[in-house]
Amino acid sequence: MCGIAGILELRPGAVPDRDALARMTDFLTHRGPDSGALHFDGPLGLGHRRLSIIDLAHGTQPMLDPTGRYALCFNGEIYNYLELRQELEGLGCRFRTDSDTEVLLEACRVWGTAAPERLNGMFAFAFWDRQERRLMLARDQLGIKPLIYAQLPDRLLFASELGSVACHPEFPRELDPRATGHYFTWRTVPNPLTIFRHARQLPPATVMTIDAEGRTTTREYWRIPVVERHPRVRGAELEEELRGLLADAMRLQVRSDVPVGAFLSGGVDSSAVTYWMKQAVGDRAVTFTIGFGGEEQDFDESHWAEDVARHVGTTHHTHRLREYDIVDLLERIAWHYSQPCGTGIPNYFVSQVAREHVTVALAGVGGDECFAGYGRFQVARNPRALGQDTDDPVRAFLRSLCSFTESDKQRFFTPELFAEVRDEPSIEFIAAQAAHLPAGNVMDRLCWLDLRHFMLNDLLFNLDRMSMAHSLEVRVPLIDTRIVELAMRTPPHLKLLHGEHKVLLKRAMYRLLPKHVFLRAKRGFSLPKQVWLKRIEGTVRELISERTISDRGLFRWPEVSGYLDRVFDADGRASWRDANNLWNLLSFELWARQFLDQPPSTTPPGGRPEPSTGLIEIAPDHARLPSDHQSLHA
Repeated sequence: MCGIAGILELRPGAVPDRDALARMTDFLTHRGPDSGALHFDGPLGLGHRRLSIIDLAHGTQPMLDPTGRYALCFNGEIYNYLELRQELEGLGCRFRTDSDTEVLLEACRVWGTAAPERLNGMFAFAFWDRQERRLMLARDQLGIKPLIYAQLPDRLLFASELGSVACHPEFPRELDPRATGHYFTWRTVPNPLTIFRHARQLPPATVMTIDAEGRTTTREYWRIPVVERHPRVRGAELEEELRGLLADAMRLQVRSDVPVGAFLSGGVDSSAVTYWMKQAVGDRAVTFTIGFGGEEQDFDESHWAEDVARHVGTTHHTHRLREYDIVDLLERIAWHYSQPCGTGIPNYFVSQVAREHVTVALAGVGGDECFAGYGRFQVARNPRALGQDTDDPVRAFLRSLCSFTESDKQRFFTPELFAEVRDEPSIEFIAAQAAHLPAGNVMDRLCWLDLRHFMLNDLLFNLDRMSMAHSLEVRVPLIDTRIVELAMRTPPHLKLLHGEHKVLLKRAMYRLLPKHVFLRAKRGFSLPKQVWLKRIEGTVRELISERTISDRGLFRWPEVSGYLDRVFDADGRASWRDANNLWNLLSFELWARQFLDQPPSTTPPGGRPEPSTGLIEIAPDHARLPSDHQSLHA
């Protein structure tokens, strides 16, 4: 796992600003503390920070081929790199390292823009052809790894995180009103937008090519399959196939030259991942969970996780959260997100404890989205019977995810901001992305939406940022593309039957895990926001004051004041919705102070451990500078 950054100058004869690229790369040090390097070739500059996982002694990036024509800057892991290496060797390729990076470099050299569709992994990369003066950017099939780009008049900027792009002095840090409106609805900014008007997220399963004149082409190389009708199939056969795919996905995803563990909550998905990890690594299996106490006891699932760990036979670590400085924590987390986000903080804590023991962890993200694990799937089947005012299953489904409605925006936003967002309702923005899918297959349309909206924009986004905040690589075996493809050809009754969710996955795992995993009510990996807000009431009122709201010019103070009074009312606890919306506003303000009001710092609030190396430069002849070469900056 790593962080990448780059600049492609589009003006004839222009070369990248060395200091700007160094700053963009420095912002990503938490993603790759083990080493850092820059490479310049005419109009292109590449920056890389490395977290060493495979072939620790080699695999340095940016990596050049022996001729110096091709250069690769890569974030992620290619799980099937050994199989691809064997195939490429059969085509005459010769390798200098044992790294998956070199396999990807050769794959791009041999297969060009067709290379990504051959990859089983999580990845975002930049591949440069010096002779053709052409850059290829690509992102993995489900969007596990991020890739942000900004196509400006004079240059293209790209990086693993928005904060890195915003470090370039010529990047215009201009708020995108549309993205702001969608953020308050979904608590995160949806693809392909970012919170800044001039930056975008490369969509999943997309290859983009850009030449030195700025001509751009994009191609979607894989799609989540949705069919009009499912073929008849026996449930027992699908169960057996699913177990086989889970085992093989785990076989590939535990490939590593550093220790591997798993997040474990005790639910179906994380328990399934833990079981198959144990089968793959034996006595080396390690698991991690966090626990809550006191006022936060209702959020604690650690005893269930501990029971699963005993049953499966892992070495288990439970970390119980104690008193901490919430404000300092939230400021630091806002920096790591580098755009507003109101979700996902528990991943910060479980990643922190896991990183004390391992460098790679496995998570159970994707099971609910693939196999209809949420209550909203039930609501969408019969919306009016379950209190919705629509017969449209897609809109009923998406409404259950909304924090702000359009009427909330009209009351809460200033007239100027609402005028910018009123013509693009957030539910319509997401629903339109699924308009091309077969109308008759409702269940799979909803699974598609969950994979391409909630999982992508919320779960994967915050999992990446919160784990990389601790230099921890997290892999997600339940969304191996083969498992996703199986899930999308699973008949609806094997996903949701008589109110039972994830039927196929539960049947496939029923004899392998404790029965309470399947019988107890589903719990999300969530945060006691109301409790936390009450602990920091004074700071919240200071950060979200009438003067602050007036200076921002985005929100109406009477509405904001109403949220503050309801959440901090001494007579009782506020509604979940009020607390959630106030949390979203607090998250926005903490982000804005660090990224909108001023150029971003390259280090998070409170600092971070010093990386093992500073930045070196990989010369065009693909030779490293001597080891005593001075870092580009102190």
